[in-house]
Amino acid sequence: MGAYTRWLRILMLASATISALSAQMVPDAPLRNFRFPVFGEDGYKVWELQGVEGRYISESESVIFGLDLKTFSADEAMVLENRLRSPRAHVFLDETRAEGDSSIFFSGPNFILQGEGWTWNGQTRTMHVFRRARVIFNDEIKILK
Repeated sequence: MGAYTRWLRILMLASATISALSAQMVPDAPLRNFRFPVFGEDGYKVWELQGVEGRYISESESVIFGLDLKTFSADEAMVLENRLRSPRAHVFLDETRAEGDSSIFFSGPNFILQGEGWTWNGQTRTMHVFRRARVIFNDEIKILK
């Protein structure tokens, strides 16, 4: 066996070993009392995820206990637009999405939304509540003209 072939086998073995080691590196302990800010391309804060405890499910999913998710105006003013709180939620960071079967408290400058069983989509800026929904508006609503 030539020196080149030996070197290639060593390189392949090392690569396979590194791949196997990295495949085994999965968080096995929960993350406690954390805050994870997300910034836009211009450097302004878009949203911030906080939790009492976070548990790794997969590369794209985590379970968050004591969820406190805030969305911001994503500009220099950094105005708090909405706040979502829930005792337990599944969060999909890659998709900017969260969902849960537990209770939800979702508020904005002129409303409060409470209920159970919910989904939030940060990309489309939508919130769906499936059970026991209750909305309180703190502003005038003009439905009829």
